[in-house]
Order: sequence, then structure tokens, then C-alpha cells
Amino acid sequence: GKKIGVLTLVGDMGKGWLVGWLSANFYDENVWGLIAVLAVVLGHIFPVFLKFHGGKGVATGLGGVLGLNFSMGLILVIIWLTTVGIWKYSSGGAVLSFLVFPIVGLLMNQGMDFFLFTVIMSSLILIKHKDNIQRLLNGTESRMGANSK
Repeated sequence: GKKIGVLTLVGDMGKGWLVGWLSANFYDENVWGLIAVLAVVLGHIFPVFLKFHGGKGVATGLGGVLGLNFSMGLILVIIWLTTVGIWKYSSGGAVLSFLVFPIVGLLMNQGMDFFLFTVIMSSLILIKHKDNIQRLLNGTESRMGANSK
């Protein structure tokens, strides 16, 4: 239901944000913070306690980026929300947000370490969305709010 969905979204974004925020505020070397955020996303996608079958990493990744660099994370969230608002495809919003993430990082002059981070995170999330991307291309992806049977 909606309550569980919202709680899950908040929890997933929250764990990413916490790691990103701690990394941005307590690591002198930016690369260790980037590795920490990648680790929390990998832990979400491949959780040991669920036999390495987890989520797709979107909310955790967005939360991590918000914690690392709030303005950049806000740009990605706005892209996601706008895409979902217009076309009603959550997966489409996720795909578009993480397709443009490396470009946003470059435009915001974050450096080569950050660019590599954006490419790795985006690649993980896009690979996890392979089936969604195929359904989007085929016109068979479920829209948010559509009745499912």
C-alpha cells in the first residue's frame, strides 16, 4: 500500500542520505565518502540477508547524492519527480535521473573522482533497470497509479 511505499522510500533515501551526509562532513578525502555511498547502494542492491536480491538502488542513491551534495541531489530528485509527474513511470524517472547524473556532475565541476562515482552508480542503477527500460521501449511498463490485477 501507499503507507508502506512511502515508509520504504523514506527509509531507503534516509540510509543513503545519512551515509552521504556523514561522508561529506567527516571525510577529508572525498574519494572515501564516494566509496561509502557506493557501498550503501551496493548493500541495498545486493543485501547479504536477502541472498543478494535487493532493490534497484534508486532511492538509496538519490539519498546518498543529496547527502553528499544537496544541490546536485535536488536536481536529480526534480528530474525524477518531473518525469514521474508527466509520464507516470517511476522507472522512467529513475532511468532519466541516472542517465543525466554524470552530465550534471561534469557541469557542476565536481572533478574526475566524482565523475567516476557518477558513472559507476548510474551504471549499477541502469543495469538493474534493464527490464524496465525494455518495457518502456515496448510500451508495456506499468504506470504509477494504474490498477494492477
